[in-house]
Amino acid sequence: DSIVFKMDAPATANSSNKMTITAGSMTSYWRVWTGWDGVGSGIKRVFVTSAIYSAGTADFVGVAGADTRCQTVATAAALGGTWKAIISGATIENNAAVNRVGYNWSELQMVTGTTVLYAPNLWKAATISLLSPIIVNQNGTNSIDAFGVYSNTKADGNAYSTATDGSNCLDWTTNSGVVSPPVTVGVQSASNGAWINNGGLAGCGTSGSGKHLYCIEQ
Repeated sequence: DSIVFKMDAPATANSSNKMTITAGSMTSYWRVWTGWDGVGSGIKRVFVTSAIYSAGTADFVGVAGADTRCQTVATAAALGGTWKAIISGATIENNAAVNRVGYNWSELQMVTGTTVLYAPNLWKAATISLLSPIIVNQNGTNSIDAFGVYSNTKADGNAYSTATDGSNCLDWTTNSGVVSPPVTVGVQSASNGAWINNGGLAGCGTSGSGKHLYCIEQ
């Protein structure tokens, strides 16, 4: 059997519509975004935090806490703007990075002005590499080390796992160690899909042994 449907993109820029279809015990959803609003230069920025953080601590709790951490870091660096963390949470249809991070840009740059990509789509890097890896921190200096970057996100932007299977730091609320529950991580030096998912798993991090965050302007 097949289902054919039509979705309209929302009239408001940088917003999305979601359609959910339930057939028997199967539920699927689709989301369509409206991108850049044409206002200003169309350039938005991205950086990797200079510091590392541990989930489920005073560093950040939950997806909203990671967003707040990115905003705090950007504000302290006098970057201005509104910022979110490029991570995925437990509610996949709403909190996967592909559904959380807006698309209100025509060109994405690091804070130093180096172009990361032109097209407003971060989620094709597995087949079309970024023009530059996201290696610049909020202060405009390179930040590459062995810690990696929290993501819990596949290269296509969907969540790697959910809190129900214990595999994303219980929705970023625990720092129960370096073995379990694991999350996927990205690599700052990568311009292919490994920028967000290097194919390995890491623990949630104990105090002093967390990971960086990618932060993106909205």
